[in-house]
Amino acid sequence: MTDLSLTPPVTGPSDISYGAMQIRIDAPQNITAILPYPNCLDALDTILKSDFGLRFPAPSEVVSTDAVRLIWNGLDHALLLGASAPLAALAPYALLADQSGALARFTLTGPDLVDVLARLCPLDMRPSVFGPQRAAGSLLGHIDALFVTSDDRDHIEIFVMRSMAQSALVELAHAMQGVAARKSAAL
Repeated sequence: MTDLSLTPPVTGPSDISYGAMQIRIDAPQNITAILPYPNCLDALDTILKSDFGLRFPAPSEVVSTDAVRLIWNGLDHALLLGASAPLAALAPYALLADQSGALARFTLTGPDLVDVLARLCPLDMRPSVFGPQRAAGSLLGHIDALFVTSDDRDHIEIFVMRSMAQSALVELAHAMQGVAARKSAAL
């Protein structure tokens, strides 16, 4: 019988640093896509509030508790991270899809986040424009990605399809290397 074990989404190191910037690929966690059926958002909200203390996120919003986050991922689409969705309770009101093995998550940290992402993404990632606890889908080079900011904007999470994780890592590392080289040349 074939062993179907989950392998890492990228080969090589899981942490890469250039200058003051670091990219880390994070271990998979529970990720469930939630797509409410028509006219079921209120009922879905009731269940999410009772089970997690959260509501369905508004466009570009991230709502969270200590253990669970709901990340907006498009029109009437959210990702539930950090907990298993109460499938029996949510199933009558939303399409649910386990995305734990389908998505790869990178965490980009360092003082030059905006400069690195400006080389790859058409979104304006400056904190004054793309504030804390925000989410937006866009491109990372040629790859579809979801960008999620933290409370304090000290890091940005980037979600890509697992099949594109190696390409995303190469793109991010190249942009980090370019920014680091520019910074060191300016010294």
